[in-house]
Amino acid sequence: MRLLKQVRYKLKYMARDLVFWYAAMDGPIYRWFTFTRYRPEPDSVEAFMDAFSKAKKDFYVVQVGANDGMTHDPVYKFIKRDHWYALLFEPQPAVFHRFLRPVYRNYPRVNPINAAIGYEDGKAELYTIAFNHDRWATGLSTFERSVLEATIKEGRLDKRLKRYGITPPKEVDDWIEPIEIAVRSFASTMQEHRIDRIDLLMIDTEGFDHEVIKMVDLHAVKPAAIVFEDTHIAADDYRSCIERLGEFGYESHRIGPNTVAWQPGIRQFIPWC
Repeated sequence: MRLLKQVRYKLKYMARDLVFWYAAMDGPIYRWFTFTRYRPEPDSVEAFMDAFSKAKKDFYVVQVGANDGMTHDPVYKFIKRDHWYALLFEPQPAVFHRFLRPVYRNYPRVNPINAAIGYEDGKAELYTIAFNHDRWATGLSTFERSVLEATIKEGRLDKRLKRYGITPPKEVDDWIEPIEIAVRSFASTMQEHRIDRIDLLMIDTEGFDHEVIKMVDLHAVKPAAIVFEDTHIAADDYRSCIERLGEFGYESHRIGPNTVAWQPGIRQFIPWC
């Protein structure tokens, strides 16, 4: 039974990889769907992005935590369809070189950066799943070891491991592997790429999102909209984050695993207003 599960698991990811690479190559079926048939769900984060993108020329997105650039990624269709300018941060070298860079190799307006955002340029430790490097595992990587420990302790991986016949290490401490990654400050990166405005700041960093927002000098560069994952943020940290955004004029709405914050000037594109 375990062998059968493992075979099914491998076949599933082989099929996913085929779809991934076909989309990365911008095949005709993919382009037809993206450019003519794609319709976001009403009142979704994607519906907001769709309306905002269609009304804005030379759209600029900064994405922190891009992972493979496609899976569960709400921005990649718009980057390709509407030719957004994009700065994409992904700190995991294997994910960056195998997936993210190839996805956007034909898009000169997109700059993938193999680094994380920090308070200053340097190095840092990122905590990853040690025994698997598929998308579900790399998507759990975080600067907060406690977040990954809680995910494991609460059994949120057990069902997936059982379904796919994956045998993790006996010792839970061996489930987590710290890797050293490059860190760039938000200010130095904006200066290097001569960015003086951001239409959308997209953040997905597994519990570190509110810290990323702190790193952004909202006096110097105030994104028109900020979307961040709030699932792993403690209640006090979340409240503090929303209060800080409010001080800079942002309104906000919580939807699914994300919070959307926006400046009043783009309220007409917000489906929840």
